[in-house]
Amino acid sequence: MKKKNKKVAQPLFLPRPIYVDVDDTLILYNTPSDYPGATVTIEECKLYDGGSVERTFAVNTVLIEMVCKHKSEGCSVIVWSAGGSSWALMVVKALGLEEVVDAVTAKPDTIYDDWKPADWMPEPRYPLPPGWYRNAIGVAYDPLLSTVKPQSFESDPDD
Repeated sequence: MKKKNKKVAQPLFLPRPIYVDVDDTLILYNTPSDYPGATVTIEECKLYDGGSVERTFAVNTVLIEMVCKHKSEGCSVIVWSAGGSSWALMVVKALGLEEVVDAVTAKPDTIYDDWKPADWMPEPRYPLPPGWYRNAIGVAYDPLLSTVKPQSFESDPDD
């Protein structure tokens, strides 16, 4: 019986990988037009209906500094997004991080493992620029500039 040639997955040799999300992590949504901090405009934001739009986002400079520090300490940097690897790459290029980022990928849909992610993953970190906070549903906002209303993590939305 003749065996078919099967494609074998190639291992990624990435030392000490750190994973960084795109949306509301590297770039922050709900950016007011008069936002005084660093921003980036991405011209080809693909929409689900196939169209595109130009959008301006606040740049999470605090996180970018941390990522660059990790890289200088020998870590590999993988950027992922629920919006897919093309969107992750577009953001990496718009931020000028091509020399820092080793790989881009879509955020995983499913993880098969004998351990729950909470058992082996460190606590998530959400470093934000000064003045930015996260509300109860995780949306980053600047309370002085944004129309997003702050909510306490402890408060019940039905109160």
